[in-house]
Amino acid sequence: MKRITFLAGMLCVAMIGQAEVSGADDGMMYRDARSMSMGDTKVAGGRGGTDFVSNPALLGNVSRFSISVPNIPLYINSDLRDIAKFVKKNKGNFENFDNLSTAEKEAFIKDIEPYDGKWARLNVSPMVSAAASFLGTGVGVAVYNISDTGFKIDRGIYEPRVWGEGTTSTVFAVGVARPLLILYPGLKVGANFKYIDRRTAPIFQIKASDLGNAQDTMDPIVDSANDNSSTHFAMDFGALLEVPFIESEVGASLRNIGYGEYASVDLGIAKRFFNNRLAVLADYVDFFDNRKENVFRKIHVGGEYDLGVLELRAGMNAGYPTIGAGIDLKVVRIDAAYFTDELSNVPGGDEDERFALQMRLGW
Repeated sequence: MKRITFLAGMLCVAMIGQAEVSGADDGMMYRDARSMSMGDTKVAGGRGGTDFVSNPALLGNVSRFSISVPNIPLYINSDLRDIAKFVKKNKGNFENFDNLSTAEKEAFIKDIEPYDGKWARLNVSPMVSAAASFLGTGVGVAVYNISDTGFKIDRGIYEPRVWGEGTTSTVFAVGVARPLLILYPGLKVGANFKYIDRRTAPIFQIKASDLGNAQDTMDPIVDSANDNSSTHFAMDFGALLEVPFIESEVGASLRNIGYGEYASVDLGIAKRFFNNRLAVLADYVDFFDNRKENVFRKIHVGGEYDLGVLELRAGMNAGYPTIGAGIDLKVVRIDAAYFTDELSNVPGGDEDERFALQMRLGW
């Protein structure tokens, strides 16, 4: 699984010149469409069977056996489709740029201007997970991958070029959680033990004439990723505490301890209304500012209203509105989200609109 998902994500973007197509590094946080439609909140209000990879204490809420095979969120940004259409339409100009007349080259360069410097981004994050409760102890296991890829067209000086970059992290996680009533009523604590395979393809440059050739496009990415690989062992620690006087649950998660570059302390709160049909959530991530971000980048709020089969969601992701919905057919779950990611460390620096679609099989 180390390479397959990464190559699939890269291939999807590398082949945009051949077929229609319907981030910022966020500390290796696994993100699904449900949480993103609620402003990327999950520390206290996540689902234990899958979101324990963000806060292992959520396994303390697991009351029965659950399995998710597969759980596949697909994210694309708003520029991906437009760039794909342009490349498909102008594939001949890219491949034969050297043979174009001066007037044709000038016209083609002018056509590129609206797309010059824009990044087409794609994220594929499959997960297989299972969780159960044994004698009051919640246990879970998950294998997941986070692959982010990006491509952009550059007018260049002498000829159009394509820039690309990508990262992929494959994680194997085992988690456990249980109540600690002897210390405090309503307290649950948990821990994850993780093995991480991390590969990075730093920004690279290839001729735009190779964009339609998947093999030529893939080779430098794969070689670069293989040359920049590392493995790590890390742990997560989490806690959930029921606070009766505000009828809420507060959570804390210490993620990636032992992998200092991506270590983070995240806090969250979840409050439910109307017999748990309405959930209101808020998270504050990277409390100790390991990633050196503006404080408004750390704030996430959202809510979900459960109508039975249909779930409606909305929120704010680091200052940008999010919206989405889910259809729960018990064995099949489909979630969709629209949100904006901030690619810089300050709000308004480099916003990137994204769409997410996710399907999960399981129970």
